[in-house]
Formats: sequence, C-alpha cells, structure tokens
Amino acid sequence: MDTRGLATVLATADLHRLATTHAGRYVQQHMPPTAQALRLAGDALTVRGARRHRPALIAAGLAVVVLGWSHSLLHDRAASAPPTNLEYR
Repeated sequence: MDTRGLATVLATADLHRLATTHAGRYVQQHMPPTAQALRLAGDALTVRGARRHRPALIAAGLAVVVLGWSHSLLHDRAASAPPTNLEYR
C-alpha cells in the first residue's frame, strides 16, 4: 500500500469505533508508542528483506515485530515481580 492508500484508509476509517472494542482497548493499554515504533521498524525490515529476496532480513524483521508485540508480556511480568531488595529481619 502506498502513502496515498494509507492516507485514504486513515481518513475514512472509523478509528473511534475501533478504539472502543476489546482489542482496541488492549492495544491502547498495552502498546505504548515505543512498542508501536518497534513493530513498524520490524515491518519495514521485513518488507526490505522481501523486496531483496533475503530470508535473513525477513526473519530479522519478524523477530523485531514479535519483540514489539511482546512488550506487554515483558512489562507486565516485570511489574508483577516481587522486589529484589527486601530486607528480612
């Protein structure tokens, strides 16, 4: 999709309705801008690898996308971990 197609989709899409769905609320809560940027970078790397017919670049891009999606898993696990500097008496 070129930039005109993307602009058309974004201009005509009902994003408010999408944001009120369960999936939309999940993404808003667990997908900060840094994770979104990571997913976008992985997607760009995957596209570049596909255009150049380089399986290693495609795999690397996929790994970056998975890392972006796993942000909430890593963040939630770190937030729920017990503190390590407890002093026992």
